[in-house]
Amino acid sequence: MAEKPQGAEPDTGHLGLWRLISWISIGTAILVGLAYVAAQIAFFGRVADPLFVFIIALNTCIGAIFGFQFETRLRALIVAFNAQEEDAARKMEIGRAFRNIFNDIFAIPAAICFACFIAGWVYLLAPWAGTGTPDQARALNWLLTVFLFCGNLMIGYGLYCILRFWLLSARRISKIKLNIFNPTRPDIAIYQDITKRIVILVAVVATLAVISLPLSVITVGVTAFLFSLSALATVMATYLVPMLPLTAKFQETRVTELNRVEKHIDAVYEQMVDADDPGAYRGKMDELVALREQVRKIKTLPPGGEFSIFTAVGVSILTFLPTIFEHLLGLVSF
Repeated sequence: MAEKPQGAEPDTGHLGLWRLISWISIGTAILVGLAYVAAQIAFFGRVADPLFVFIIALNTCIGAIFGFQFETRLRALIVAFNAQEEDAARKMEIGRAFRNIFNDIFAIPAAICFACFIAGWVYLLAPWAGTGTPDQARALNWLLTVFLFCGNLMIGYGLYCILRFWLLSARRISKIKLNIFNPTRPDIAIYQDITKRIVILVAVVATLAVISLPLSVITVGVTAFLFSLSALATVMATYLVPMLPLTAKFQETRVTELNRVEKHIDAVYEQMVDADDPGAYRGKMDELVALREQVRKIKTLPPGGEFSIFTAVGVSILTFLPTIFEHLLGLVSF
């Protein structure tokens, strides 16, 4: 097989494991969800939580679609990162590491642990206890537990991939060279775009999950509050964590530039002190002082204000939606 020419766009079609987990999670979630609904109809002639079942299944599908959308941007990010790298071996290493984000075998146990945590928490609550006969309650609790396990398997897999993306990106960002006066680089722009998409996706999934609680048979209260709090923490983490390595790099670059300007200021000052006409150096000194103030005012958390404003507004709206929704439910309850 002929080798790809140097600098050719890398193949990032390594979604085999992601596709497998997607089909397993979506397929089993739908089948078990239908069995759960059918059992309620058989036992009681009605379904107590149809919207809850629909939202959980929808979240599973959203999580699966994320991987296929993310892979396209990931391809562009690899090309942008490699464009700044001269070493051929490093280019191959970067491409291989990012291509395998969705194909990491360790994502499977991570996804299983996450799904077991969510499903186990609901199983311990036993929301169907005391409803119908003991056998009926036991069957519904088990079906609900398995349904939540299947539905959250994809979410856990996606969270692991996001974490892996953060770690690889942080390692790469720490080695790039920045021009603090012209921070708009293709790799940074693509990285911020991917991060923005991740924040929005996680916010949507978390919001739908929180909204689904009042629509379920699970007793809301302290449990709902803790779940909402953890969902909010997850959303905020997806916003803050990816910005930390980029912010640290910008701060490091800003300090370096400030030190350079300070050295020039010191040199000009020494010339002014020793000169017969200090005023001759006044213009240059004023320019350097103005440059120092300009460097000090450059934003580093996060670099660029557009991303910060867009994300902050979007996350805030999505975060408050569950509270508004629950309040409206309370108003229409009789």
